[in-house]
Amino acid sequence: MDSKRFVGCMCLLGLLLATGIALAQEDELPPVPEAEEEGVPEASYSIKQISLSVFGGWFSGATYLELPPLEARTELAEGSNDIYMFDGSIFQLPTYYDAPQKKIDAGTAFGGRIGFYLSDEFHLDLITTITRTKAVTSFQNNNPRDPKAPFREVMDTDDGFTVYQGGGALMYDVTTADLLGLHPYFGLGLGGIINHFSHIADKTALYFELITGLSYNLKDDLQLRAQFNATTLSFEREELRYAKQVTYAQASLGITWLINTTPKM
Repeated sequence: MDSKRFVGCMCLLGLLLATGIALAQEDELPPVPEAEEEGVPEASYSIKQISLSVFGGWFSGATYLELPPLEARTELAEGSNDIYMFDGSIFQLPTYYDAPQKKIDAGTAFGGRIGFYLSDEFHLDLITTITRTKAVTSFQNNNPRDPKAPFREVMDTDDGFTVYQGGGALMYDVTTADLLGLHPYFGLGLGGIINHFSHIADKTALYFELITGLSYNLKDDLQLRAQFNATTLSFEREELRYAKQVTYAQASLGITWLINTTPKM
């Protein structure tokens, strides 16, 4: 699946959903005489507020392949010890290189969010995040002629590695708690993720996400939000037939604009 097309579809879906909800609310409201227009009860509106957010921050990365060093008596079947480079070819290394490790380095994440408030506390969010970083393959160098041996040596990198993430989350704002103007919030998220490499096939998966954070009201309709996400997914590898469960962590800071969809009484 094309990564840019996936993100574009997620954004379009959010806009269509927001428009559809707004139109549905207008249809649900009974006709009100002009003289009584100010008396429309708030309960008639299924969506109390809409929030628009942008954010950016730190991305942890993760290790998705880590094989142990070979023992002296280890016997290998042909091809069982092949490690793929990020251009799709296989490493051709001296025998004293072993214990391969593939990891995603820490990087920077940016994203946006559209939230639909069902009440003052609960809201459904549509979220899209893009992370730019690099993927790295390293081996343990056991060269007996090298005085530094054994040591870990980086042998290949993919500087164009990108993570595309899109999904939804059910959020709860603890409006009753207030610590120096800070309000905690929590949430659970589900969605799809694309681990995009420059040359080899993308690694796609479903993810589950835990979210927590603190919000601070700058104005009645403007918030500053500090958030932490833990995203768990299955990461496929060319070298093995089974995937590995990895967790990406993300800490971000963002601005949220709240749009009131109910009329002032």
